[in-house]
Amino acid sequence: MMQHNQIGKYRKKSDVLDAKKGHTYVTPQGRQYQIIDWYKMGRIYHIIVLYKDTRANFKESDYNTMDLDSCFKQIDNSTSNGD
Repeated sequence: MMQHNQIGKYRKKSDVLDAKKGHTYVTPQGRQYQIIDWYKMGRIYHIIVLYKDTRANFKESDYNTMDLDSCFKQIDNSTSNGD
């Protein structure tokens, strides 16, 4: 939990993830994706991302640290090879 202000109120992680849900984001290379849902398994939060009608599931730690453009590039390559 991160402190919200000096009085002692805290933001819950679930509130932060709920606020991100449904919004469209753009990667540095211009790929658009949407966070459609999240869930908690044990202590680990998972984020479900929608990119070009393909759902991808990321652990929150991976989502925050990895380059999403490389993952989306692999999705683009796999869908173009399937045609």
